[in-house]
Amino acid sequence: MALVSVIIPTYHRSSYLPGAIQTALGQTHDEVEVIVVNDDASDTATLNALAEYTDDSRVTAINNTERRGISASRNQAVAHADGEYLCILDDDDRWRADKIEQQLTRFNQLSSEYAVVYTGGEIWSTGEPRRVLKQFSPPESRIGEIYPEVLSSWGMSPHSGHMIRTDAFRAVGGFDETMNHGEDWDLSIRLAKRYKFDAVDEPLTIRLSHDENVSSKRAHANQRKDILAKYPAPILNDESIGSEFFSKWHAERGYHQLENGKHVAAIRDLWIALGYKPTTQRAVLFVISLFGPRVFSSLSDLSRWWRTVMANRTSNQPRV
Repeated sequence: MALVSVIIPTYHRSSYLPGAIQTALGQTHDEVEVIVVNDDASDTATLNALAEYTDDSRVTAINNTERRGISASRNQAVAHADGEYLCILDDDDRWRADKIEQQLTRFNQLSSEYAVVYTGGEIWSTGEPRRVLKQFSPPESRIGEIYPEVLSSWGMSPHSGHMIRTDAFRAVGGFDETMNHGEDWDLSIRLAKRYKFDAVDEPLTIRLSHDENVSSKRAHANQRKDILAKYPAPILNDESIGSEFFSKWHAERGYHQLENGKHVAAIRDLWIALGYKPTTQRAVLFVISLFGPRVFSSLSDLSRWWRTVMANRTSNQPRV
């Protein structure tokens, strides 16, 4: 059986961390090691949480005396990994029990050209009763050879759904520790230049929605700025990639402007998005923006309610 290394970076998340460790140890695939990098060795609550696993040989804890950041912590975990495959896991994410087993089954059906098998996912509310707020499905455009299309948008959320061949991860140099945002997207770009991707189209990964999420809307808004800074030539020199990249960027900006009540700025960004690459969805959003923030807010509430209803009709929530 293949050994799978689960890497968990954590920073002041003692209330979430035990659930992440348990979701990894509770997999139907038995050959699992868990490597936790605690980015603050002075955090007593996290140390106490990790002390519960002192006698469990499957769990390795690394405590940093100086904060290194999420990318460096992940690379640090991989440096200690013995597994043939790596599974990314954030401390506030959870898995269905057969997630690793299903991914290994898929990998066994693929050639060595493939470096990543990822999964679909869900976002859950943290209150009781828990509700599914949103679902993610792997898009067809992110299967097989996905470069250079992956430059226009990532499209493979959540990152905790990714299983990566360890040798491929190391071959591309791991996470870029200089990036402040979009390090998961950047890693996928570098992997996609050399390898193929596949996916298990089931919601096997769960992201918990709460106020402390690192992947905040502001961070997402800054991803494109950092990706463009790192890959200016392939984005700017390919008309199709560039138009999609900038159209999505301005559409995202426009949407966030509407959420924050910045009506005029939203109209400007959405109009620019349509200029780069018009789509029905972007056109509808632009028309909605013309009616002002109140109409947008009402329609957004209705849309979220409908997505939640539909998601909960199809979701079988596991115990986590």
